[in-house]
Amino acid sequence: MSRLQDACRKNGPLCIGLDTDPSYLPESVIANYPSKEDAVFAYNKGIVDAASEYAGCYKVQIAYYEAMGLKGMEVFAKTVRLGVKYGVDLIFIETMNDSYETKAALLAAKENSDLPVLVSNAYNEDGKLMTGATPEAMVAMLEGMGADSICIKDMAGLLKPYVTYDLVSKMKEAVNIPIQLHTHY
Repeated sequence: MSRLQDACRKNGPLCIGLDTDPSYLPESVIANYPSKEDAVFAYNKGIVDAASEYAGCYKVQIAYYEAMGLKGMEVFAKTVRLGVKYGVDLIFIETMNDSYETKAALLAAKENSDLPVLVSNAYNEDGKLMTGATPEAMVAMLEGMGADSICIKDMAGLLKPYVTYDLVSKMKEAVNIPIQLHTHY
């Protein structure tokens, strides 16, 4: 977290979401590129070029890139490398509720940078991911794949205090990397 704080002190607290769905782009923009995936990367690059001196961090939502298939995952990887080129200090894989998407995002981040990676998962009321993964299985997988920190994300206030206590306790027993909790309870 100190790296993120340092980046925000240097460039400001702006975090830019590159949650780029091709349907958000005007047809006139997409028409200038060989494919919608190329248009998405050009759009991302344009935002990063314009905001690099003002942004402390960038957030990339992998679900949009996975929806474009293999070419979309290539755009995700290129976007990660673009962040590295511009001096991004860490990668934050945010609010995943699917173990497969989480794994794909972490692999892409690790294969395309040497930066620290924070992974955030959103757990259901039963303390599991949407795909049924237990917290112990997720944190073991994430630590084994090289995640530097894990975040439990409860954006809708679904996790009740006792469920959250059990969730954090199980995770703490399973891993040696930092665990964070972000809740709107």
